[in-house]
Amino acid sequence: PDPARSTYRRTLARFSPRRGSPSAPPRPRKKARDMELTLTPNIAAPDDFYAALLATHDGLTRAESEALNARLILILANHIGDHAVLSQALHAALPPPAKRAPT
Repeated sequence: PDPARSTYRRTLARFSPRRGSPSAPPRPRKKARDMELTLTPNIAAPDDFYAALLATHDGLTRAESEALNARLILILANHIGDHAVLSQALHAALPPPAKRAPT
């Protein structure tokens, strides 16, 4: 089994409705051609969000903090849901070529 896929499923399973429970119908998705990665500031009260993000990590070990970040990434990626947008985000998150470790 693919470990990344199982981590993804385990992470989202914590937030998914259980069998037999009522759930909201899926939200209509924008068509891929209508979606584009937003790289301009788009968070209301960004300093408040950043403070909340840091507070969420308070008291965690480095390993716990890294696991929290991984779960948060998977949850937000699932929320976005559009493969093209996620691919743009992966590319945008890479360090500039000059700062990458040699392979």
